[in-house]
Amino acid sequence: MLYLVQITSGMRNSEAVAIKSNAWRIEVRNGVTYHWVTTTESKTGKGVVDFLVPPETIEALRVLQQYAEPLQARLAKEISWLEQQLWKAEDDPLAITRGSLARVELLQRLTVARASIDNLFLGHSQYSADGSGKRSRVEVMTNMSSRAALIQLARDAGVNWKLNNHQCRKTFAWTVANSSLGRTALIFVKWQLKHASISMSQLYAANPRQDASLYEEFYEEMVSAQAEVLESWFDPEQALSGGGGRKIMQTRAIAIKDRKSLLRHTAEHITIRSTGHSWCLAEQSGCVGEGIYEAIRCASCSAGVIDESHAATWQNIHLSNLQLATITDCGPVVQRRADREIATSVAVLDELGVPVPVQLKNLDEAL
Repeated sequence: MLYLVQITSGMRNSEAVAIKSNAWRIEVRNGVTYHWVTTTESKTGKGVVDFLVPPETIEALRVLQQYAEPLQARLAKEISWLEQQLWKAEDDPLAITRGSLARVELLQRLTVARASIDNLFLGHSQYSADGSGKRSRVEVMTNMSSRAALIQLARDAGVNWKLNNHQCRKTFAWTVANSSLGRTALIFVKWQLKHASISMSQLYAANPRQDASLYEEFYEEMVSAQAEVLESWFDPEQALSGGGGRKIMQTRAIAIKDRKSLLRHTAEHITIRSTGHSWCLAEQSGCVGEGIYEAIRCASCSAGVIDESHAATWQNIHLSNLQLATITDCGPVVQRRADREIATSVAVLDELGVPVPVQLKNLDEAL
């Protein structure tokens, strides 16, 4: 179950073992069915997060929940026993003095047990006892026990392979990066794997440790795709916007002998990322990914290129800015920001040579 959850969602191990009972839901939007699993992300402090998963993952979690129920019941009994021990200590003031360390341990264990009562990935610890005196306290699987379980899974399958969580995450990322999502794949990988930057998503999507030949194929496809994008940028008829886009338009006047070789060479030495509303050429400096969430940054960024494929997105951004401008009860700061972003989206659309949409009755109608 642990392997299936990790390979189909890309979750970190800590996120997988934090899944609780009934922490999933199914939604239907515009005729498309989505399956979500909710858990807690602690590495970067995001807290409660959702993962998009296939339906088989939820079916597996339903089975796991049946396995977890008797372990959860044992935790409930231990919680009751711990509370009784603490009540006894409260009734006997001397007990607090005589057994202060034991009382602290009781409180610590009670806190952990209460937090774990609904977890699904539970097991028996052979190193600690519960209230029954048995040396098999119910605990949430640790990273060490999870690693051992995955290695044992591979061994039982007849494979001499030290299977681990990061291999599952990288395999998931590589699969998505080569899926029909196309250029938007890395944006989804960044969101799904809860990465702090899209550069980390690119590293995971490359997945060189799993299969060198697959990595070479991925690199070749990436370079070819980037060369195609670059070729469209050097087309004299292609309108561009953004700080980087304007610089590229200036270089079109430079004569070149072999455009194909130039494109190939350039594609091998630059990184082109998609933000969904622009292309990003930044390497180690720049907005560090904020432009993904604040599109207006990319319009003036020297590493941003906006082409005709983003025209519809910027028309929608402009409509959203117009809607923001209609809000009159949020003070002058919001109004100034709306005016600034409207001016920016108008400039981008003008540079692309596409119509600037007008304000409609409401945003839903506009979209």
